[in-house]
Amino acid sequence: MTQPQAAPHPQRVERARQSLLESVRAVVRDLPGLVGDRVDLLSLELQRAGVALASMVAWLVVGAIVGATSWLALCAAVTLLLIQQGLPGAAVLLGVTVVNLLIAWWAVHKVRALAPLLKLPATRRQLRFGSNENQTQDAPAEPAVAA
Repeated sequence: MTQPQAAPHPQRVERARQSLLESVRAVVRDLPGLVGDRVDLLSLELQRAGVALASMVAWLVVGAIVGATSWLALCAAVTLLLIQQGLPGAAVLLGVTVVNLLIAWWAVHKVRALAPLLKLPATRRQLRFGSNENQTQDAPAEPAVAA
């Protein structure tokens, strides 16, 4: 035979309701701050992404100019080599071409290094559901913005 369960004490029920109500009020009170922090983070990362994008565009312009001059220098070097067959002027133009191609490679490398900043990594991490502790420990280091 089972014994009938005693009804919960009315004071206990009232305290539980008050505790729940206080918890809900605390969450509602803290909600604007939590949302505000996320908006601030988004704003800061958008600023950083804007700086990165401006740097990428500048490096792309440098790469395009150097790439164009490299192409012209290469064409001039090949032309001079064919016409003069090994005169020193052609070797100089070929050297200029190699230097310009190295600068173009460096510019492309800089753009690729800046590209991950456009993904807003910290905001994406904060907006994910789940354990933040595990994500921050496993997250790769973010590249620094260098002009």
